[in-house]
Parts: sequence; structure tokens; C-alpha cells
Amino acid sequence: MQVEPSLQLPTSELSTSDVKRRSIGGALSYFSRTILLLLINIGTMFVLSGKLNPSEFGIYGVVVQFVGLLVFVSDVGLAAALVQKKSDPSRSELITAFTVQQFLSWLIVLLSLVVIQFGWLSQKTGPVGNWILLVMALSFPIAGFKTIPSILLERKLEYSKLVFPQIIETIVFNGVLVWLVFTDKGVIAYAYAIAARSIVGVMAMYLIKPWLPGLGFERSTWHLFRFGIAFQLNDFLARIKDQLFYLVLAYFLPLQQFGYIQWAKN
Repeated sequence: MQVEPSLQLPTSELSTSDVKRRSIGGALSYFSRTILLLLINIGTMFVLSGKLNPSEFGIYGVVVQFVGLLVFVSDVGLAAALVQKKSDPSRSELITAFTVQQFLSWLIVLLSLVVIQFGWLSQKTGPVGNWILLVMALSFPIAGFKTIPSILLERKLEYSKLVFPQIIETIVFNGVLVWLVFTDKGVIAYAYAIAARSIVGVMAMYLIKPWLPGLGFERSTWHLFRFGIAFQLNDFLARIKDQLFYLVLAYFLPLQQFGYIQWAKN
């Protein structure tokens, strides 16, 4: 559940000058983060181009597009609802959001296991695609532990702290990926890199903003679902355009040709 930046001030604890200062600082932080991550990812892609063949890029690309479609299932917009909430969220509301997201994240894991069991993905990608899918699916409940700390940071407009785990994740992911590929592990290196990114990301987030997780469901939080689901439906059309289109291409095209498309897309 990725929390997108918003400049709305949910509480009255900050003065106008604080809002301006943190908003400008947040904009600069996100801009700098975007440039840095772009350079790292592009550099990694060109480095990997000398070691991985087009079919291996295609395997990873098919899994990414498939999981991207499942992401829609894991998010009912509760994070956005809690960020926009005028008053500070209660612990019961935070726990409810965490619990619901964990349930949906494990639902993604279950759906992925069904896909693996029936071999729907491996028919295109081979067994290695199943391993990448499984690790990527398991990364959702792990990443869910970052959601509430991210919400709390965003409500205080502390975007400069929010980008730190994202930078660490990208460095670890690309570092592990390049190292394993250059030790001839092949495309399975993506699975190890995804696992390392997930674990390090949670650790980095909790160093910045600790939060004690809990499980529970508060009936009084139903109003958050109404806002969150309406917010999430706005993403539905974009999800179809971005993921389903490429999945259709992956179905009809040979893996090698789709690998070129995935490389160009990246």
C-alpha cells in the first residue's frame, strides 16, 4: 500500500510557516529522490543488459505486470483516508487499517499460490517465474508494516524522512541484483533482490518512525472505507491501462520479444 504525498494539513498542530517550510522541503525531497532513483535504476538496467538475455528480462517483466494487477486487490484506500482525516487517527483506526491491509496482502499470496499450483504463469516463464512471483507476493505483507509509519510521517508533512527508506530500498535492491547477476545466478537474482529490499525497507522505516503493530477491527471505522474505496476506484482505469495491456502483449508475444518491450518500458 503505497502512500502518495499530499499537501493537505490534516491536523492543526502545525503553524502556517511550518506547513510552508515542510511542504517546500517535501517537494524538494521527492524531486531529489526521483532523480536519484531514476539514475540508479537506469544505471542498473544498462549494466544488466550485458549479462541477462531478452528472454530473462521477459520473465521478470511478465511477473511484474501480473503482480501489478494484483496490487489493486491489496489497497482499499485506507491509507489515503487516514492521511486526509482532519483529526488525528486513533490507535484503533490505525490497527484496523493495518489488519485490513494484512488480510488483503495475504490474499495476494493465496492468489499467487493458486496461480503457481495450476501453472498458469510457469507455462510462459518456466519455474523461475513461480519463484519470483512467490517472493514478490510475500513482499506485500512485509511491506504492510511500513504503511502506518508512512501515514504518521505524511500527516506531519515529514517527507524528507519518508523518502529515506525508499532510497535505501532502491540501493539494496539494485546492489543485490547486480551482484547476483554478475555471479551468474541469472534471472532468479530478482527474487533475492526483492526479498532483501522488503526486509531492509521495513527496518529503515522503523528506525525512523517506530510503531507497535496490532491486529483488530473497529466497526466505527467503516466511514474510512467509504472514502478509501472511492479514492481507490480512481486508480482502476490506470491499472488496466498500465498492467492489463502489457499482460495481453506478454500472452501473445514470444518471451524474447516481450523482453525487449520490458527493457524499453523500464
